[in-house]
Amino acid sequence: MNMRKIWMIPAALFVFVGSGMGQSPASGDKDFDEKGLRAAADAYSQAVSKGDLKAILAQWAEHGEYSNNYGLNLEGKSAIEETYKTWLADHPKAKLQVKVERIRRISKEAAWVEGNIKMETADGKIARSRFRTLRIREEGEWRIAQSVENLQTGPQLDELDWMKGTWKGRAGEDEAEIVVEPALGGSFVKVNFVRRSKGVVVLEGVQIVGIDPSGAGLLSWVFESSGAVASGRWAHDGQRWELEVAGVDPAGLESNSVQVFTPGKGNETMTWQAIERVVGGVPLADTVPLKLTKSK
Repeated sequence: MNMRKIWMIPAALFVFVGSGMGQSPASGDKDFDEKGLRAAADAYSQAVSKGDLKAILAQWAEHGEYSNNYGLNLEGKSAIEETYKTWLADHPKAKLQVKVERIRRISKEAAWVEGNIKMETADGKIARSRFRTLRIREEGEWRIAQSVENLQTGPQLDELDWMKGTWKGRAGEDEAEIVVEPALGGSFVKVNFVRRSKGVVVLEGVQIVGIDPSGAGLLSWVFESSGAVASGRWAHDGQRWELEVAGVDPAGLESNSVQVFTPGKGNETMTWQAIERVVGGVPLADTVPLKLTKSK
């Protein structure tokens, strides 16, 4: 079996048990056992960390099903057990981080759960995914009935946490301000930017950053006060972030550029520069690097 297909299964299983760690489906809903979901999440986390296969399987319904976007489909506890045996042998002491974004109650005995997860192995390898799972309560225990996982590649949203805040920079008579903050319950990041010359606003805009649902990292959508629009994809080489964007300027000409963000020591400063600029098929010079400082 392709080990990449096996790689993220325990992360998915953990999240499905951990559905109670997010928002409550209904404030003050005493019929919904959120406390029980939280307890199950803790038990499952300990089971995975200890490599306790018996405890892990106890969280699954007998006819539970698992599938992911790499074509792995498992039906029934026996198939899940065989896959997990292989995974535990290959990835001892794996650690899990879970962010539940939505819980939707079906009844007091069932709920849908959605969110994203991060798994790190003992040797530092990291994998991420998004999930949607159906949990049911059997004999007083919350168990996994069905789970679907979308394995992710490329950078993920929480890797941009260092950018959150207000940034300001000046070059001669020009100044820039960028405000980066969570949006829509943390599912996206919103970037508001303003450029002034001699104190007068000459350009402002907004950028929305979110996970590509197909699993290919981070996407951005950019809208400027000039009327220009663009979209792009993020990449990270370990030292700097690059946003490769393509769009249309106010005159209807196609435009392309690579926006480069290089964090400074302690992530308290960063340098921004636009390179590889082309408008209407005409190459333009790179912009002068602008140093931005995060406001306290």
